[in-house]
Amino acid sequence: MRCSKCDSDNREGSKFCTTCGTSLVASCPRCGAPIEPGKKFCGECGTALGDAAPATAADTAPVTASAGGERRESDRVIEDLHWVDP
Repeated sequence: MRCSKCDSDNREGSKFCTTCGTSLVASCPRCGAPIEPGKKFCGECGTALGDAAPATAADTAPVTASAGGERRESDRVIEDLHWVDP
């Protein structure tokens, strides 16, 4: 299993990268259940995940405010992904 942040090879089933400590497990943005790569729906709550499993925390960008000071919908989605702690 390759780390998306540092590209190190990790033992299959590892939860965190042994080189940089990044989470290797994607989780459902609604219920927090672990999601296998490539799945389209959460097996626990049925939430649609799109074309593939959600990104791990290392793959998401920090939340930023728009010029008007309000958050965009994409910012809220990213924040939800950060809020779920695997």
